[in-house]
Amino acid sequence: MSQIYTTEIPVRNLLGVEDAGLVTESRSNAAGQGNLHAGCLLEVDGTKSTEATLTELRRAPHGVLAFDTDTGQSGTTGAVPVTVYLAGSFLFTTVESASGFKLLAELIADLRNKGIFLERSVG
Repeated sequence: MSQIYTTEIPVRNLLGVEDAGLVTESRSNAAGQGNLHAGCLLEVDGTKSTEATLTELRRAPHGVLAFDTDTGQSGTTGAVPVTVYLAGSFLFTTVESASGFKLLAELIADLRNKGIFLERSVG
């Protein structure tokens, strides 16, 4: 029997246990950003949120990427279909790790105001 290995973060390691009304959206994401991991924060234009863009724009990200997605190498043009969570409860450590930067209290409060709740995992 052969085994299949994947680098995808299973949804169970992204979604929190609180019932916060999960809302999803299918959209086109900007190509050329490389591999994006489930849980990374996305901007409304389909680009990955960065600490710099969030500070500059002074607003919360659009949503949370639902599944690992390969958007192609830098310079790739076009769009890649993705599923984005617009609201729900997610594990803090997964979102922070996938986003690649520290989630500060102000950003967490902005996310909460949009219906995106971050839970600390226990155990």
